[in-house]
Amino acid sequence: MRIVITTIALFISLSLMGQNNKFFVKAVDGFSKKKMSYLTLMDGTEVTGKIKKLKRKKWLFEKVIIIDENDKKREFEANEIKSMYLPQSGLDKLGKMSDMLSDATQWEKTDLNQEYLEDGYAYFESTEVYYKKKKKKVLLLQLINPSFSGEVKVFYDPTAGESAGIGIGGMNIAGGGDKSFYIKIGDDTAFKLKKKEYKKQAEDIFSTCPDYLRKVKKLNWEKFGETLLDYTNTCSK
Repeated sequence: MRIVITTIALFISLSLMGQNNKFFVKAVDGFSKKKMSYLTLMDGTEVTGKIKKLKRKKWLFEKVIIIDENDKKREFEANEIKSMYLPQSGLDKLGKMSDMLSDATQWEKTDLNQEYLEDGYAYFESTEVYYKKKKKKVLLLQLINPSFSGEVKVFYDPTAGESAGIGIGGMNIAGGGDKSFYIKIGDDTAFKLKKKEYKKQAEDIFSTCPDYLRKVKKLNWEKFGETLLDYTNTCSK
């Protein structure tokens, strides 16, 4: 009986998360060791292999260890990786929101691998961010608006999951009503966008097309993804 109740609660929670941010892909925490992962290093070298171990601290990647196609163990520090596609575990796939990924019209604005993403891979990118006022550091973050990231990139904030995650039956589901994201506009350094500061920072986020905000009746945090998609379609060059 407890298992049945836990399962029902899990699906209800995943459904609620989809309502809040159905325009963003779900933040991924569980990864498969059975499927291939695809890494691109800072020097442009591409490496393919299966995950052996992922070393993380406070949800942030520190090291990625894989077994490559030649059965050789290879270790990479997070700062050596430019980007990577990691396969979700079966449990994480239960909450995958793929409506936006299957919309072919969106992919004209990005050069990401649509096939990998539609197959449930999470895409991570090395990104410089502000973390304490004007201090900067480089993090390997998951892009959660891959199909419409041409103007503005939205990255999952791993630290937001500490307060926003939903605990069910001993499991923590990341992304339950996220309180913040990392936002990267063009080539600028990414900054943390907090829910309470959304309206205040809207002009910066939608700066490419200043007149756009005039048509938005009300800025709603739960509709941030929908607003950003409309902005991208309306104002993309």
